[in-house]
Amino acid sequence: MIPVSYVLEGSDLILATATRSRTMANVRATGRARVAIGSTDDVVMIDGQVAVVPVADMDPDTADAYAVVSHDPRVMPGFEYLRLAPSRIQVWNGFHEFGGRTVMADSQWLSRPVD
Repeated sequence: MIPVSYVLEGSDLILATATRSRTMANVRATGRARVAIGSTDDVVMIDGQVAVVPVADMDPDTADAYAVVSHDPRVMPGFEYLRLAPSRIQVWNGFHEFGGRTVMADSQWLSRPVD
């Protein structure tokens, strides 16, 4: 996924997408997702477990925060939230940083980057 918008709640990434989208079908089938954030020359890749959160079940403060940065799924029929709990995070800023790009593995921050 390349999200149009997201908010952080603790260490979780909160996103929203259409209930009938291919993304939602894949998430429901696997419970996992990979999210790319940033530009093509400054990338953060986040892999993790994903929970689908119906609009009515989202914490109101989190829903308010999401509405500030994007559309408001609470007033858009056919949308649901996704809560991604990171298990691996990779970062890099070009070929010179291609090695050592994994900074989180198995949901634990690494003291030294690997890869």
